[in-house]
Amino acid sequence: MREEIRAKYACFSDENCIFAKSVNQQKQERMMENVIETGAQKHMEVTEMSKTYLVSIAKWTNFLAILGIVCYVLMVVAGLFMTVASAIVGNQMSELSEVGIPTTILGVIYIVFAVLMIYVCVKALKAASALRLAAETDSSECLENGLCHWRFVCRFVGWYTIIGLVLVVLCLVLVPVIVAVA
Repeated sequence: MREEIRAKYACFSDENCIFAKSVNQQKQERMMENVIETGAQKHMEVTEMSKTYLVSIAKWTNFLAILGIVCYVLMVVAGLFMTVASAIVGNQMSELSEVGIPTTILGVIYIVFAVLMIYVCVKALKAASALRLAAETDSSECLENGLCHWRFVCRFVGWYTIIGLVLVVLCLVLVPVIVAVA
């Protein structure tokens, strides 16, 4: 059955998840050695209600990922517009910026941010597809791959949020100093 699922859907695995699997397999082997030594065995069962939750999570993740891709594509377009308009108009647009950051740099920042977030949204789509497939086929491999992709999305958004908060605090501290000096 696993070979059929793997051949038909390939469960959306990639290098990051494969590496995580190898690390997790080593941990599982150590845990199994402990289980054999102690004679105890643990087993997790995915109930029908859990499958219902997985399908619901997959649907919402799919919706949010598609919405994110649309918004970030619009953000790429805005960044390109800012960059091209800045090149055409010249320094006049830079003077409009209160902080003094050239519009070209802001456009490039928009584009880089949007491309990173599009990648994250694609990973969320992979997670949603794998989680839905896991619920439909009872495939633990697809469940594992879906959770691995979802973990990537959560980690990225978490780190991005921390970095964003630090940058906001730095801007709140540095901008008044720069304005006072100028």
